[in-house]
Amino acid sequence: MISGMASGIGLRRRGPLVVTTSSAVRIINERAVFDDIAGRPEASVAELVASTGLSKPTVTLAVNNLERLGLLDQQARRTGNTGRTPRVYRIHGRAGTVVALDVGRAWLRVAVVTLAGEVLQRSEVKTRLRSGRILLDQIEQVSRDAVEAARRQWDELTLVVLGGPGVFDAENDIIRLAPNLPGWERTDTVPELRRRLGAPLQIENDVNLAAIAETARGSGPDFVFVSAGTGLGMGIVLNGRLLRGAQGAAGELAYLPFAPGDPTFSPGHRHPRLETSVAPQSIVNRARDEGLADVSSSEQVFAAARAGQPAADRAVLEEGYHLGTVIAAVVAVIDPGKVVLAGGIGRNGDLLLGPIRSRLRELVPLRPPEVTVSATGPDGSLLGAIDVGVAGARDTAFTRAQRSDRGRDQDSALTQKTPSSP
Repeated sequence: MISGMASGIGLRRRGPLVVTTSSAVRIINERAVFDDIAGRPEASVAELVASTGLSKPTVTLAVNNLERLGLLDQQARRTGNTGRTPRVYRIHGRAGTVVALDVGRAWLRVAVVTLAGEVLQRSEVKTRLRSGRILLDQIEQVSRDAVEAARRQWDELTLVVLGGPGVFDAENDIIRLAPNLPGWERTDTVPELRRRLGAPLQIENDVNLAAIAETARGSGPDFVFVSAGTGLGMGIVLNGRLLRGAQGAAGELAYLPFAPGDPTFSPGHRHPRLETSVAPQSIVNRARDEGLADVSSSEQVFAAARAGQPAADRAVLEEGYHLGTVIAAVVAVIDPGKVVLAGGIGRNGDLLLGPIRSRLRELVPLRPPEVTVSATGPDGSLLGAIDVGVAGARDTAFTRAQRSDRGRDQDSALTQKTPSSP
């Protein structure tokens, strides 16, 4: 089961429930039980009493109400003992449904997930980049196909979480700093996505989502997640929380300025030059300059380096030098406990970790941070979208159920107070 670590990041909250003191306590207790069950495949009342610290009558009342609201279901736990069969509870399989999307320049990945974190359907296709309109067509079609394959109805969706490059400007409903996807920065892209998907939509930066996934999988409370591939980006996690920045642009490494003394420095140039200097084509160009004329991709350069080609070794060594310099600048500002590498380039840790660590020892005045490669592979952003989506959808499903229940209680109270017609 996949656990959610970033509850409702960026969700648009509805107004609070109107509750009395007693109903507020009941809702708080029910939420504690709901969250506890959500973190495990199933649980009995006795287990919930032990883990929540609530009394048995309180837990029993909570699970009964949650079951009545359609958030939990129960089943018999099979044991080898004779006697009464204990009942266990779990998140109801249809209490909510999440669609998680990772839109990249090379691949479009999608997963359909329950509130319990069960992946019902997962697929990936090559991204169609001929135009922004074609990309939106593909996102809609791939999403609807996945939901149908998962045997869910589109109107059952609780939340869609879409991760992609760039920074989402919520105030203006536009994505910025995403030059690698056609049409992604157009003013009508996000409204068109909302119209096409027709479900609550949450947009997140793909590297931030990958950092959230890394947090959920034990990378510690303080680390930076550096993704080097088609683009260059970073997610920053401090004290267990994702750092977003004033405009949501924290970690946009590609725009780190070059020094005036650098030969590639260009005054007034706003293109992410740092990203270009470590991009796949740069590795290819360096390998060709070193005499390896027959390579056309960074994958080929890394393969040649593993095969012992000196020209490829030198190109890869220089790539590690550049990445180490970038990370050293980050360390000087943030002082992270760990650096996690990812992306099509960053995943080549067997070749890059050595030169990166060597460069950090040269540039960092104190002990350099630990540098590792992400264990999530190319699925990091999708896993983060699942984590965020499940957490946000649980919030939404619980709030909707409580609001509906509260409405029924108020309708019942009004009916009881209304005098009978003569």
